[in-house]
Amino acid sequence: MLHQTQDLAILIEDIVWQFSGKSFNEECCGNLSYGEYRALYFIYQHGNISISELSEKLVLTKSGGTRLVNRLEEKEYAERKRNSRDGRVCCVGLTAKGEGMAQSLHQSFISRIDNTLKTLDDPLRDVVIAGFKIFKKALSENDENNI
Repeated sequence: MLHQTQDLAILIEDIVWQFSGKSFNEECCGNLSYGEYRALYFIYQHGNISISELSEKLVLTKSGGTRLVNRLEEKEYAERKRNSRDGRVCCVGLTAKGEGMAQSLHQSFISRIDNTLKTLDDPLRDVVIAGFKIFKKALSENDENNI
């Protein structure tokens, strides 16, 4: 089992590398770092979110999440929104530019995966997708059991 675990760890690291720094001429995602991309895409998927919740979901410290949001704001991809009742910052959302970037990057990833899947025959493609689904489910269940 240890050998399989080590093999799988290496495969996962290689896949992550393929879709991070290596994937676009040593740049992850246009002018975004991989961390910035993850934050941008999480906000894109889930809508307005507090910095605390974003930090928790991306497994960052609150100060790390704040720095990511600051960088996204500097690039005009995100903006802090204020509570209309008390004026405090309540959450972070994407600007139109941020939404466009998220959509564009997501489409690039979809195209890359689609082109890769096209190199596999149908039965093997089904096995790969089923394997990923099973592994993701097992990860989620393991995480729930360890909370």
